[in-house]
Amino acid sequence: MSSDERLAFIAEWYDPNAALLRRYTLLYFCKDSTVEMVDMKTRKIFLKRTKPENVSLANLYIGGTVFILSRMLNIVDFADEYTRQKLVSATEKTLGIVKPYFTHKVGEILTILHENDLRVVNLKMCLLNRYEALAFYREHEGEGKEWLQDMVNRLTDAPLIAMEIIGKKSVERWRPLLGPTHPAEARQVAPNSLRAR
Repeated sequence: MSSDERLAFIAEWYDPNAALLRRYTLLYFCKDSTVEMVDMKTRKIFLKRTKPENVSLANLYIGGTVFILSRMLNIVDFADEYTRQKLVSATEKTLGIVKPYFTHKVGEILTILHENDLRVVNLKMCLLNRYEALAFYREHEGEGKEWLQDMVNRLTDAPLIAMEIIGKKSVERWRPLLGPTHPAEARQVAPNSLRAR
């Protein structure tokens, strides 16, 4: 990003006094990390250019939340095509699942993601039913009924952790961090991968 760039996002804020969802164009100036807000309905400046605390480009992605002057703003879209093209690869999302017997390793996994400039924007512990677990492994149905049943049983007998991971080329970068599918192969081929550990 060049230092004189201006990026534009659509942000929403729920106004509890009026019981309305208000929409703003949130302009972010890369040079000095300042923001400006324009009310989308009235097209008037709501907030003149200012530098809020804890707002950086890393916080500005679709689905992200920022706090500006005690208002919680949800970033819902890019406001212009320039911003969309500039940031779309930086905001690629992928799914990571920590299987039930490895949830105690989630801290280590989060550290590895952070060290590789990948962020977790949503994290949820959940218990899958058999139908949901089968949906993840539908492509492997022809590989053997025993293997598939074993995997479904492992996914459904205790809570797992699902993570939404975001970052530049996150899919491409997440796979090598995971390593080969089978742990024995991972230990030989990629000993530092998550599956090898």
